[in-house]
Amino acid sequence: MNIEISNTFIKIWQCDIDNKIKHYKYLDPFIPMKWQTLLTSNGSLTRNARILAKSDTKIMLLQQNEQILRHEENLIRKGIHKTKKIQRRIWLIDKQKKLIFAESAWPINRKQNLFFKTKKPIGTSLIESELNVHRELITVYYGYCELIEKQFGNIGPLWGRSYRIYLNKVPSIIINEIFSPYLVEAI
Repeated sequence: MNIEISNTFIKIWQCDIDNKIKHYKYLDPFIPMKWQTLLTSNGSLTRNARILAKSDTKIMLLQQNEQILRHEENLIRKGIHKTKKIQRRIWLIDKQKKLIFAESAWPINRKQNLFFKTKKPIGTSLIESELNVHRELITVYYGYCELIEKQFGNIGPLWGRSYRIYLNKVPSIIINEIFSPYLVEAI
């Protein structure tokens, strides 16, 4: 299954985040409070999903390869320089269902990529690496993707977000995530 958020996810609503604001008090009231909690969470998504699903989570690796991304201009505008990158697409799953679809891209850098060769979630790898990490939310969005909806067993719009991770104060990773509606049922 080849899912590319930029090509298959149809955004019907989007909110770009102003990171100069110290909190998300001014987030659009269109976003239900339960979703605001999940979408703006600054902690480990893997750990939060484990808590919400009430079971262990793991990743199902769909794709991980080196390439020059098609949407380089967007990444350059978002602070990541034009280089060859590793792109990865995964499902975060519990024992019974798919919870999150995520795609990530990061520049090839031997030091930083040593810990990405595992089948662990990026967040878990970053925690274990003990690197200086900062996450910056870029946008929150709402829309449709038939392929992802089928995998979640849900017909209807889905929430997602994009964010940038800084490693040692350098913008290094872009992550896009689409969430199963199941996750907010536990909130």
